[in-house]
Amino acid sequence: MVAPAALEKTMKPTFSIRILRIFLLALGFIIPVCLPHSVAANTRAVVIAGLGGNVEYNSAFDEYSESIATALRSVSSAPEHVTYLVGPDANRSEFLNTLDSVSEEIKSLSDGSDAIDAFVLVMIGHGNMNRDGWQFNVAGPDVSVGDLIAALAPIEVANQVVVASTSASGGLLKPLTQPGRTVITATKSGGEINAVRFTEYFAESMNSAAADVDRNELLTVSEAFRFANDATQKYYEEQKLLASEHARLAGEDSVNYTLATLGALREAKDNPAVAALLEERSVLEKSFYEVKVSKPELSDEVYYQQLESVLLKIARLQKIIDATITNGEWAQ
Repeated sequence: MVAPAALEKTMKPTFSIRILRIFLLALGFIIPVCLPHSVAANTRAVVIAGLGGNVEYNSAFDEYSESIATALRSVSSAPEHVTYLVGPDANRSEFLNTLDSVSEEIKSLSDGSDAIDAFVLVMIGHGNMNRDGWQFNVAGPDVSVGDLIAALAPIEVANQVVVASTSASGGLLKPLTQPGRTVITATKSGGEINAVRFTEYFAESMNSAAADVDRNELLTVSEAFRFANDATQKYYEEQKLLASEHARLAGEDSVNYTLATLGALREAKDNPAVAALLEERSVLEKSFYEVKVSKPELSDEVYYQQLESVLLKIARLQKIIDATITNGEWAQ
């Protein structure tokens, strides 16, 4: 489990990388502090807005979930790859049936060019804890932690993200965390039972340039989490209230996984020229990670020479991408 302070450390480059980045900036290139995986070619996502209990909460949950679903479509190959459950459809039976269908879909596409690269589940609403564990409040019978574990188990995809933005959601951290899955909860434990503010800011992060720390128009899981967590804590500080929620993130790949595209890159999603350039950048980013992994086997001189070479290639390619995306908000 990663608390905000620990997450900050994972996103900071070493001193040597800082020097290299300054050198590259001097040449006029913009290099991200931390390069995320490229936009997944085919992300499958499910977003569900739970039972609000009153008109105000129902309206807010619907708004936030719709905003998040829209953003997730920026990293899916087709709009129908993001399932959005709201209103009468946001019930236990429909939700579990949807997850079952997603599992079968992923299996059926696993050997083809349309294979699913990642799975994202976002649950928004109210939750509670009882002696059997966490419960997600939906129309009709609640969704239990046991339901969720059983429904997620057959989903066979390497990259998984589960966001539980509900009260008491910290009770999901231990039962849901596993290799290859990043889990975000709005609270640190099942004991934080008040309605959460985190959801509002997480939805905002999915469409916000301010959340994009490295300004590459690729919003990673860790960037979205940090933005939402910081904004949540700021709210309590400004209102002079004792914080009743403390978001948590568990998973080692949150820095690398792209949750949404932003700005001009999102607008250019269907541009074939941009798509080809992004694929080329994906290859270079893979080379970057291969160099990073090989560091223990290389001398410092060779390591930084190889690192400099691949980063310069990425920087030059990024300038071409920026020039290709017309009217890019952040093109430089």
